[in-house]
Amino acid sequence: MTMLRMRDATFARGGEFIVRATSLDLLCGEHRAVVCARANEARVLALMACAQVKPTTGHVSIGAFDPRVQPVHCKRLVAHVAHDVQPFDFTSFDAYVDFRATLCGIDAMSARLRAHAVLERLSGVHEAFAYPLAAVLAMQPRLLVIDRPQRAFFGAIRTVTENVTLLSTHLTHDDAQAFTPSARVEEVSR
Repeated sequence: MTMLRMRDATFARGGEFIVRATSLDLLCGEHRAVVCARANEARVLALMACAQVKPTTGHVSIGAFDPRVQPVHCKRLVAHVAHDVQPFDFTSFDAYVDFRATLCGIDAMSARLRAHAVLERLSGVHEAFAYPLAAVLAMQPRLLVIDRPQRAFFGAIRTVTENVTLLSTHLTHDDAQAFTPSARVEEVSR
């Protein structure tokens, strides 16, 4: 089954294309790295892939759902980890996981247990990145989109994402290949 499908998806602001026509099919369980020419392009492509930004033209579907028609269904299937992770703004990690669990309609205690198990596997990864990643994985997304992950954390991230469909954006082919050595690497807007 196709988990993410983009067909000639573009994004423009002020008459300028940020993301040029992009087409890809990401099957369930597949890992894919996409190389973008600019950081803003990588960020917006990641946001389109997780239904947080709608394409200007073209089409994006997540699972069997169209984000324009069924945004809630899409948001239950996908999780996003931004490149520029915002400062942790909760009293504790558990409070953050509880918040995310409430948003997703998931039992908070089960989500906490899963999140702490992921955190243990992310030892050595800075908490500013580890906390959001562990929290979104605790929600058991079917698709995880990571925008420009930091090279220092590639190994740890791969170990906790091995059982989830994964799309990552990168600025260089070397980073994309290092992050997903056995996966397909695609380039957009070159």
